Amino acid sequence: VNFTPGEISLALSICAERGVDLLVTLNNLYTDAQLLDARRAAADLHSRGVRHFIVAEPALMGWIARELPDTRLHVSTVATTTNRLTATLWSDLGARRVVLENGLRLDEIAAVRERGGVPVEVFVFGGSCVSFHGTCYLASYLGPDGPHPCEACNLPVRFEHPDGASEE
Repeated sequence: VNFTPGEISLALSICAERGVDLLVTLNNLYTDAQLLDARRAAADLHSRGVRHFIVAEPALMGWIARELPDTRLHVSTVATTTNRLTATLWSDLGARRVVLENGLRLDEIAAVRERGGVPVEVFVFGGSCVSFHGTCYLASYLGPDGPHPCEACNLPVRFEHPDGASEE
């Protein structure tokens, strides 16, 4: 988690004042060794009042749904959901919304939306990558190790341009 307990409390207060929900992403793909820490982080955030999580790891989603049943779970695009059967599986695990893999065509998005059994969301951006979103391990060799393999992503969309503008 990239925020201190105080920052989480402040964010929750600001969201409550504005009548909106705070969604916290725990959208990494965890190894067995990392999964226990992810569960602890979710439990700690829940104890502080967080009730909405965006998750990519099926094991973490299942655990949150079982152990923290008053939470609302969304599936991250990092989970690379590309079809209606996977969307249905996520729904069965407790997901209330699925953010689809951003390389899908409109007809593929429509098929999941119409028959996946769960509301969908899609990111639209100009980046182009040879990997499914969130699964690029090449990027981890290009920069410092971080909590997410794509943290060091070097797509042109992340570069600063000569005019000082950034594509992000």
